[in-house]
Amino acid sequence: MIPLAQAADPAQHGGKAVNLARLMSAGVPVPDGIVVPAQRVARLARGEDHGLADQIALWAASQGRSGLVVRSSTPGEDGAEASFAGLFTSCFVSATPDDITRAVADVHGSVFSDLVTAYARARDVPAPDGTAVLIQPALRAAASGVLFTKWGTGWRIEATLGLAALLLGGEVAPDVYGEADGRRNDQPSVKHVAVIPTRRHERDLPPGEWLEWPHNARSKLVFSDGNLAYVRPSTELGRRPALDHAAVHGVRSLGWWAQAVMGSDALDIEWVQDTDGVLWLVQARPATSTGFNRRKGADKSGDELVGEAASSGLATGPAAVITPASDSPRMPDNGVLVCGSARPELVPALVEAAGIVSTDAGVLCHTAIVARELGKPCVTGVLAAPDIIRDGERITVDGDRGVVRLNDVPLRASEPQPLPLGLRVVAGPRQGPVVLAVDHETAAFVDRPPDVAGLLFPEGTDVQEPSVELPCGARLRWLIDDAETHGQLWAGAPDGHRTVLPLELP
Repeated sequence: MIPLAQAADPAQHGGKAVNLARLMSAGVPVPDGIVVPAQRVARLARGEDHGLADQIALWAASQGRSGLVVRSSTPGEDGAEASFAGLFTSCFVSATPDDITRAVADVHGSVFSDLVTAYARARDVPAPDGTAVLIQPALRAAASGVLFTKWGTGWRIEATLGLAALLLGGEVAPDVYGEADGRRNDQPSVKHVAVIPTRRHERDLPPGEWLEWPHNARSKLVFSDGNLAYVRPSTELGRRPALDHAAVHGVRSLGWWAQAVMGSDALDIEWVQDTDGVLWLVQARPATSTGFNRRKGADKSGDELVGEAASSGLATGPAAVITPASDSPRMPDNGVLVCGSARPELVPALVEAAGIVSTDAGVLCHTAIVARELGKPCVTGVLAAPDIIRDGERITVDGDRGVVRLNDVPLRASEPQPLPLGLRVVAGPRQGPVVLAVDHETAAFVDRPPDVAGLLFPEGTDVQEPSVELPCGARLRWLIDDAETHGQLWAGAPDGHRTVLPLELP
């Protein structure tokens, strides 16, 4: 392994690491890290280099308190011809040798998937035959996002609270900051959930506990997934813009700096603002598209669903409603893909589709980026599309106006979407019946709230019977008689388009 600053060979260190090393050497604030060359990654993934994992763990012991992020860095990644956006695995892990080994193996394995091959073929670029791995301390993000230094006639930033994973996956509506034709056009959003890397003492906390995040504030834990925590920010924080005026200027300054170093005016940059207010550049690549001129006032024929123009063009064909993404192989030639949140499994369908309608939010999410690279008309942010549009119906995607026209049938009302099976774990406004998550501070004051089927108590709380212990150590006290009919707890938003994690009962 070598320090990130020494990464110079794209064949062995990959495009992502080489770009970041170049920026780091010019003084751009890039989190320090190490690079494992491709040959050693392959050996570690095969279980043949245990000493390397021990070396990485020893290095990590002196880094941050929030674990590590293990990322791919292939030779063709982050290039001018193809981004491979969202196709390779990234892992947030603790700094133990076993976790590091598993993460490196997962990243290495993701490079050889059929999805990557299909994307490379569609972009007419070589599929990677291996990958280096970039390992850095995980940043305790207050806000993160993407900057396109050139977007149409101006620039565009999309931002959210916490890490950018949900934004890049199209699962949350971003704050938008931008300029076009010399005019600012900022659009804040309400943010109900954020993802942050956990600290060691937070990794075994049950839903409902408080986490110290962001700076000098607390947020409610919804659930944990590996080394990441999904938290509910306070109402006041969720309604504030993720970036203030000074931070927007700071992100743009990162872009200007990177433009000068990389010699390009059109860059796609990922950035993080940590809880101390420091801005970091975590990825920089040539922008494979730079926006487009959107048409206005085009003729309207039939009923339309309105979303956001994400990729130029016009396409008409039979709708293929594909949810979940694993159904991607049934995508017909020249159909119009109607899909949920972005997943790598969608790539074969994206390649075959004549046009794309997505529930994903924003125009800098992975679905929108890949659509533009493939030259497919795309409209994002159409949350009701999978409920209203049915397989085989003829629809038209207008990627310049941001609308979907239903050609064959009049617009129907969206059918109510069923909740996931089981009971929702909540720590705020609720729709019953639910399981209410309570923390140490409020457990003693809880009696029997209306429409609550059970109470979820943190580990170590003295709970009255009847109760059951969950694998995480928390105890669930039922307030209803037919508890055995509820075989699952879940956490997430009730519309089904946001983060949902099933918590199986013993």
